[in-house]
Amino acid sequence: MSTVFANPILFQLVQAPGPVEAAGIFADAAPQFEAAREAADVVLAAMEGVHPEDALRFAEKVAGLKDARDLVQASGALAGVSTFVGEGISPKQWRDLTGTETWLKRRAALFHDFSALVKGMKANLGNGNAAAIVQRTTELLALGVPNATAVAQVEAAMGFKLNLDPKAIQAKADELKKIFQEVIIRVPKAYYDLTGNEQRALKLIGRAMRYLEVPHRRQVNPFGEVFETLVMETPVLEPLRPFYRRWAGPYDMTRSRLDENGKKLYFGFLPGMEAATRYAGGGMYPFNLTVDAFREEIPEGSPLDKEMRLLFAMGEGGKLKAVPYSQAYAQWLEPAAQLLEEAAGLLKKTLPEMADYLRTTASAYRTNDFESVDRAWVQLEARVLDMDLAPVEQYADKLRHALAQFGAYVQIRDTSADRELSELKNLFPELEGRLPVAEPYKLPADNRIPPPLSVVWTLFGTADCNVGEIVARAYNQPNHPEVRRELGKRIVLMENIGRVRDESEEMTALVRLAVHPDQHHLYSARGVQHWVRLHELAHGHGVEHVLGRPDFSSIQALGKIFGSLEELKADFGGMHDAAELVQMGHFSERLLHEIYVGYVARCFISLRKGWAEDHVRGNIFALNFLQQEGAVQIDPQSGVARVDFEKMGPAVSKLAGLLITIKGDGDRQKAEQLYAEYGTRPPQGVTNVLEKMKDVPLDSIFRYAFSDLLADHPQ
Repeated sequence: MSTVFANPILFQLVQAPGPVEAAGIFADAAPQFEAAREAADVVLAAMEGVHPEDALRFAEKVAGLKDARDLVQASGALAGVSTFVGEGISPKQWRDLTGTETWLKRRAALFHDFSALVKGMKANLGNGNAAAIVQRTTELLALGVPNATAVAQVEAAMGFKLNLDPKAIQAKADELKKIFQEVIIRVPKAYYDLTGNEQRALKLIGRAMRYLEVPHRRQVNPFGEVFETLVMETPVLEPLRPFYRRWAGPYDMTRSRLDENGKKLYFGFLPGMEAATRYAGGGMYPFNLTVDAFREEIPEGSPLDKEMRLLFAMGEGGKLKAVPYSQAYAQWLEPAAQLLEEAAGLLKKTLPEMADYLRTTASAYRTNDFESVDRAWVQLEARVLDMDLAPVEQYADKLRHALAQFGAYVQIRDTSADRELSELKNLFPELEGRLPVAEPYKLPADNRIPPPLSVVWTLFGTADCNVGEIVARAYNQPNHPEVRRELGKRIVLMENIGRVRDESEEMTALVRLAVHPDQHHLYSARGVQHWVRLHELAHGHGVEHVLGRPDFSSIQALGKIFGSLEELKADFGGMHDAAELVQMGHFSERLLHEIYVGYVARCFISLRKGWAEDHVRGNIFALNFLQQEGAVQIDPQSGVARVDFEKMGPAVSKLAGLLITIKGDGDRQKAEQLYAEYGTRPPQGVTNVLEKMKDVPLDSIFRYAFSDLLADHPQ
């Protein structure tokens, strides 16, 4: 076939809005071809000057694809663009751009980002920047970037240009090192008391969980596959890899902020990328898709709108299509599933319930039936071991707060606090009845079932459970509304994680900067520990659905503001419970004051990491509200805070009641109004305290000593 015929086809490819439309072009032309091999020949015919060996290798790879549609999804659209704008490129340049098996594999893995990449390329063609992209690709190749073509296109689409000068990279690494401290989570003694099979099973599970790290990074970052290859395979970027792993991507989680419209902004940390911000939908939606555009195709309350474990990509005709996690991340989930099944075999005699949970999780990694995992987890007694291996938390979905991200904890039960926790758990029904809201907003009397509450030694955490803005010290799950409604929830307290923080010299120093000297003595690890327990218990307060609409959950009604509002509700609901426990004779007034002071201090400390994270935005709200109520006095010059204990109780009850009511009403407008009033900027003077805190390490890199026991784990 001649290039005279081929070039019009390629020209149509360049003009196609996306890969699906490009596939249609080839599909329409399919009757003219005997097979996909001939479709490949059309592409090859346009490659004037390509070395014959490279052309043959390309043809052999393409011929292995099933049909012309696969050809375009895997490589055709971008290859066509590169060919069209690259006429006259030397054979060596062409080989570097498109002639390797790795290039093809990466294009195939990137299919759900194709639309944005092609749109970016089209925009640059229209701007006359095609030659600049080709030139930039050549520059990146010379700097050792293995996926130079894709990086050049992402730079153009997102509006930045990387600086890969080794000196700039090392300077950035040195700067970031100053804000981190390494915290080692030691292997608990209880691990060595386990049987040999139980220890071997935990190692297999730990190895399996390492496979979740790459899928998680691809979930939370737009063009995640491009950045993964760029950072992890470009030699000069090696000094920045620890921070890329810690923040699960190329964005600095310590300098987030809110823009004038309340939009959460996260800025890049790679040199040259500092002004680029992360798309709210990460890699879980087509790049720059808006909520309104999403709603045009996926109505609120529809089955797909309720799904938590899938991503959205551009499908045929430019329409959204849902891709289950089990399909999108199969290359990582399959080996993880095999390891979990092997571990289950080792536990089937001594811990059969845990073995069943592992097999259920392994099955979900292949079938996407994570609801079964939620059901198994919430009913797990976890007498010896505990773990949470499914995508659950939704905080990284800043577009809708709906899609869950991969994460995992592997834990050993600590039974030393069981008696104390049992007493607290048994008080839950009475505490629910004492909430400062009307009866319809409380759980029905026959449904005030106290959730299982346990303490664990965390042995290993990975993906969402060990990265990002906030590394949790406790959690209550599942988040699946139907499962919660039917089976309730379970609370897990990771007190070894909490102690590392609360008892550190750094925490003491920060508290002394935030709290008035007269109240320094009231900050205690004991107070924080009890507040965390009550916070988690308070997540269960109030109805989970909109009143009168049992099938419409509060999270659906409130949308992306739900995450912050729910955390704030748990904060104030927990402190309200603490005051009630004093009235009931279970807590001392001194402990209540320690809880109040500890909470206010931690609100200040959390603001050091930026203001966009859901917990942090709630803390801004809290400080402004408590100051308005006179419960916290903040010096406008120094920013130092003093708690007024007499006013604190009424203020806490007032806000707790308001938040529980908003959740039960599903009143998104009211929630957004309150956050606009209280949740945008901290009170005057607080930034002065934050400035004084700069000499104390800002963040932690948790290193689990257990990871040293994992032989042959994936990187």
